[in-house]
Amino acid sequence: MEREAEASRLIYENFLGRLKETTQQQLLEEADAVVLSPAEVPDRADTSSAQRIIAMALMLGAGLGLGLSWFIERLNNTFRSVDDLQTQTGLTVLGVLPKVGGTSSRRDVLRTVVDKPTSGLAEEMRGVRTGV
Repeated sequence: MEREAEASRLIYENFLGRLKETTQQQLLEEADAVVLSPAEVPDRADTSSAQRIIAMALMLGAGLGLGLSWFIERLNNTFRSVDDLQTQTGLTVLGVLPKVGGTSSRRDVLRTVVDKPTSGLAEEMRGVRTGV
């Protein structure tokens, strides 16, 4: 009898454990959400995210462009005007010679002065000579 009672008790505990497992699984499977209204199909695609990305890209590009131009301006150490040259060096400028076409050869510059004695380059060279 004791064996039968022990076997019955084990069977009962086994069934009780199974019952607890199944009730816990049923509680997990039940949803807490309630459908208030069915979903509606949109009329057109949502483009607000694409517009936002384009706007951000434009702002970022403008910022990078301004920053890059400021940086390049800071790296430029050339004189842009006669006043800049006089202010930076403290010396007086006697004259400014214009650039002659695309040539940089001394012979070509002298040939231009000889061939065109009334050109702006010739006049400036005479002004520098007079100043010296």
